[in-house]
Amino acid sequence: MKNTNAIACSLVLLCAAGMTAAGTSALLPAPAPVSALSVTDGETVTTEHFVFAVYEDHAALSQCLKVSGMEIPAEISGVPVTEIADQAFEDLSDLETVVIPPNIRRIGDFAFNRCNCLESVTFSEGLTTLGKCAFANCASLKTVHLPDSLTTIGDYVFYCCWLLEDVNIPEHVTAFGERVFNSNVSLTSFTVPETLTSVKPWMFASCKCLERADLQDGIQSIDPFAFLGCSALRHVTIPESTKTISEHAFAECTALRFLTVPAGVTEIDPTAFDRIETLTLRAAKGSAAEAFAKEHGIPCCIIEPDQLTGDLNNDKKVDSTDAQHALIAATESLAGNGSGLSEIQLHAADINGSGTADVSDAQYILIYYTEKELSGNDFTWDDAANR
Repeated sequence: MKNTNAIACSLVLLCAAGMTAAGTSALLPAPAPVSALSVTDGETVTTEHFVFAVYEDHAALSQCLKVSGMEIPAEISGVPVTEIADQAFEDLSDLETVVIPPNIRRIGDFAFNRCNCLESVTFSEGLTTLGKCAFANCASLKTVHLPDSLTTIGDYVFYCCWLLEDVNIPEHVTAFGERVFNSNVSLTSFTVPETLTSVKPWMFASCKCLERADLQDGIQSIDPFAFLGCSALRHVTIPESTKTISEHAFAECTALRFLTVPAGVTEIDPTAFDRIETLTLRAAKGSAAEAFAKEHGIPCCIIEPDQLTGDLNNDKKVDSTDAQHALIAATESLAGNGSGLSEIQLHAADINGSGTADVSDAQYILIYYTEKELSGNDFTWDDAANR
């Protein structure tokens, strides 16, 4: 573990420079100057481990003086400690674990920024706000479980947390900043909850190992650069509530092969899918996504509203018989005899948007049937086609 920490602590120096997917410098916003010994209108109280700014009805922990043996107190000078102030723990390279007690309501801007070896943070119910860059550049942080009481997550909160693998967004969070998970290269999957109305700018940019993103119903827009450079991304669920896919939203997502775009999406920026060579869109006939695909030369598989995708025999279900029909059609086409499918059957069979029923389509239908119908997994056609 110490060797891992040492590597992470050295790598964070590179991450702090803020390299984006395009390789340009994007430094964190500069913290406002803070002096723990001159906090406006607060009486300064110093203990062995901390400096506090004490007010009439509450106190703020404004500086950590000593890490060893520290424990954030519930109160000081007879008033509750409700805040960890801006930059209170910034650059403490020997801090490895911290427990946030239930009396803390706010963790300020840059509070734990560049705590290179911080591995574990235990949050308590009662916390409502994470300030800008609160845990940015914490390169050893692996798992974060945020409390249900949280309502506000500021910009860059977990920026460049290179080892972060598991993190949640509580359902009561309604204020959400930009670049929150930017450059978290260990994050592999994420569910964006319905309480958010958008996937914020640069939210997952340069998350090189992100494979799956499930956007819940309620998301109205995928903002600029949201998934820029997520080169392992293969599975994305876009809900019916989405209206806009913005500039470079999925640019450089080179592993993304199939994406279903709901009919409700009315605006797609021309750069939304830049530098993706193998993408096929799945879209409703007459939709903005179909028009976009035609305009930009992207293969498009049409989703017929009255025909269940994969259901070649129109029995209102997808099973191995449909896969067999698709395979027979593909074989007949290869033999020069034509697929023998009607136009509606062809739309149902053409999973990969090639314009024909081929062996790959039969394979995708069988995968879908096995995973969704037989195993009962939460599985989509994009999942089948992106395997």
